[in-house]
Amino acid sequence: SAWGQAIERPPATFGDVPALVAGVVDRTWHDYPLDGAVRLRPEFDRLAGLYIASALDRLGWRPVRGEAIELTDLARRMNLPSQQERLLGRMLALAAEDGWLTWDGSRGAVTALPPSDDPQSAYAALHQKYPDFDVELRLADHCARHLAGVLSGEVDPLQVLFGSEAGTLTEDMYAKSPVSRFYNNLLTNSVCRLLAALPEGRPVRILELGAGTGGTTQALLPFLPADRCEYVFTDVSSLFLAKAREKFAAYPWIDHRVLDLEQDLAAQGFADGQFDLVIAANVLHATADLRQSVRGARRLLGPGGVLVLLEGTGPRRLLDLIFGLTEGWWRFRDTDIRPDYPLVSPAAWSKLLREEGFTGTLALPEGDERLPDPDQMILLASAAATPSRLNRPVARHASWLVCGPESPLLEEAVSLLRAEDQSVVVARPELFDETRTRLNGSAPSRAVFLPGSVRTPGDSFERAWLVSCGEAALLEGTWGAGIAGNERAVDLDPILGPAARAAQLVESLLRGDECTAVVFRDGLRYVRPTAPKAEPVAAREPAPVIAPDRAALLAATPFEQRTLVDRYLRQELARLLGNSLSDDDMDLPVQSLGLDSLMAIQVRNRVESGLGVALSLVDFLKGLRVRQLVDNIVKQLPQAAPRPAPKTIRREAVVSVAASEVRSLSETEVDSLLASLLDNPAGN
Repeated sequence: SAWGQAIERPPATFGDVPALVAGVVDRTWHDYPLDGAVRLRPEFDRLAGLYIASALDRLGWRPVRGEAIELTDLARRMNLPSQQERLLGRMLALAAEDGWLTWDGSRGAVTALPPSDDPQSAYAALHQKYPDFDVELRLADHCARHLAGVLSGEVDPLQVLFGSEAGTLTEDMYAKSPVSRFYNNLLTNSVCRLLAALPEGRPVRILELGAGTGGTTQALLPFLPADRCEYVFTDVSSLFLAKAREKFAAYPWIDHRVLDLEQDLAAQGFADGQFDLVIAANVLHATADLRQSVRGARRLLGPGGVLVLLEGTGPRRLLDLIFGLTEGWWRFRDTDIRPDYPLVSPAAWSKLLREEGFTGTLALPEGDERLPDPDQMILLASAAATPSRLNRPVARHASWLVCGPESPLLEEAVSLLRAEDQSVVVARPELFDETRTRLNGSAPSRAVFLPGSVRTPGDSFERAWLVSCGEAALLEGTWGAGIAGNERAVDLDPILGPAARAAQLVESLLRGDECTAVVFRDGLRYVRPTAPKAEPVAAREPAPVIAPDRAALLAATPFEQRTLVDRYLRQELARLLGNSLSDDDMDLPVQSLGLDSLMAIQVRNRVESGLGVALSLVDFLKGLRVRQLVDNIVKQLPQAAPRPAPKTIRREAVVSVAASEVRSLSETEVDSLLASLLDNPAGN
C-alpha cells in the first residue's frame, strides 16, 4: 500500500505475560550457556585497567602519588577536546575502582602508581584462554588500542567501530558473540511464546526500533509466522536499511523504513497504535531522553501490545572500551534518571515503564547462581488493553464552520462536536458565502466540507478538512495528494452508517496530528504523513563502481587525473545515495548531500581502496565541498612526467574539452591547458 500503516486495530490478547514466558530462561540457558562469560568478566576488567593506564600514559600523563586532579584541568593538560570529558571521567572512575586514585566524579587524588603491565601480553593470554569470546575480545582490543587517539580527537570513533578493519567484528558482536546469542535467543523465545498466545490466524504486526546491523532481526525472523506477519525494520541510518534489504531479501514481508524515535512520529508516517509488538534491542539507552523514548514506543503500540526491550543492566568495562568511545554513548540528557552513565538497572527501568503507563513489567533473567549479575536483560511491558486517548482535542471551545447538505452525517457530526465542547456553525452549500458574510469577523477558524458541498480554497481558514466517502483507493497513493498546505483530506468508510462515519470524522478533527490525508476502511485508519513517505529502494545491491586503472591514472596529466577522479567520486556517491550528482552538487559540502556518518565511512573506505589514497573522515563530515575533496585526492596522486604532444592535434577537440570542463578547473590546470593550446596552433 502507498499509505501509512493501519493504526486502529483490535486489542492484542496476549494474556498473562509472566505465565507465558515461564521457563524461557532455562530453555535458553540449555541451548546457549553463559558460564564462560561469568568467568571472563573479572579477568577482562583487569585487562581493561591496563588498557586505560596505557592510554593515559600515551596522552602524556605521568601520575605522581599525592597529585590532586580535576577533570577539566586534566583534560586541558592532555590537550583533550571538551566533548571527551565524559569519557575521560569514566576512565578515571575505573582507575579509582582499580585502587590507584580516588575520584568523586569531578576531582580526586592519585594514591598509587598505575599498573605498568603490557596490555597486549595480557590480551594474548586472555584470548587464548577464552577462544569462544574471540569476537568481543578482538573488538575490545582493537578499540582499546585507539583509546588515546579517540580521547585526543585525532581518531574518529565511528571509523574505529565501523571501518574496514573492525566493521565485521562490530556486526558479529551483535549477532555471533556468546552473550549476544544468549540474549537474542532469549528475546526470540519470549516473542514466540507471546505470539503463540494470540488467536489462531490473527495477523500480527511487529516493529523493530534501531534495528541497526540486524543481529536481533536475524535471530527472530525464522520463527515468525510468515503467512500472517508484517515486520517493520527501522533505523535512523539509511545505510543500515540498505544493508538489511540485501541481508533479509528472503523475507518479502519485511518493510524497511527510516524512523527516528526522537522526532515526530506522525511526520515520519507512524501514527498511534500501529503494532502488537515493538522491539528495541540495545537502542533506547542511546537516545537523549529515556522517558521521551519510552513514550514514543508506547504510542506505536496498539491496545494490549507488548514492548520488548533488550538493554544492559549497568556499567560494564567491555562496553566502555567499545561503544563508550562514541559521542552517542554519552549523549543522554536525562540526568534525573541517568546521572552519569547511559545504562540503568532493571529496577530503574521497571519504575520508568510503570510511570509511563505500562503494566506487568517483567525483567529476564533474574539474578541467580548461574548469572548472579546479568550483563543484559529482556524487559516485557504491556500496554493497556483498552485504547487510551493520546491525542486530546486541538483546543477547548474551538470554533468550526461545517458546510454540507442536510443529511444524517451532518447532524451526527455536529452533535458529536458540540458534545466535545466545540462551537459549531452550520452552512448549507448554497448559502456558504452568505453565512460567512453574516459572520463577518467572527467566522470560525476551522472549516469542514462534507460530501456534497462546494470545495472552497482553505486559504482564509487556519485549517480546512475536505471530507469524502469511499473515494480513496488504498493501493494508490494519489488521493489527497494535491491539497493545499492548510487543508486535510478525510475519506470515510462507505460501508458504515452515518453515526459511525461521523465518529470517524470527529475523531480525525480532534486528533491534532499532522497527517495530511486519512482513510478509514474495515475498522482501520490509514494515514498519509505530512512528510512524503520514501519509496522503498530495490533490494538488489547497485552494481559496484569500477575505480580508474591506477597505472593509467598515475600516467595521466593533472587535468586528466582530476577528470577521472571527479567522475569516479560522483559514481561512488551516486551509488550510495541513489541519485546522480549535478555540477551544482559538486559545490556543496559532502555531508549536505544526505550522507550520515556510516555512509561517509563507507564511501571513504571505497575511495581509499579504489584510488590508493588516504582521506580524513573529517573531510566528509566537517564541511568540505565535493569538488574540494576531488582536489585533495588529486594532490595525493604522484605526478607523471610530461608526455610529448602528438604530432598532429585538432584544436577543435582541445577547445571542446576545455569548454565542458573549464568551470571546474583550477588556476594551474587552466594555465596548463592554455599552454597546450598556444603550443599547438590550428593546423599544426
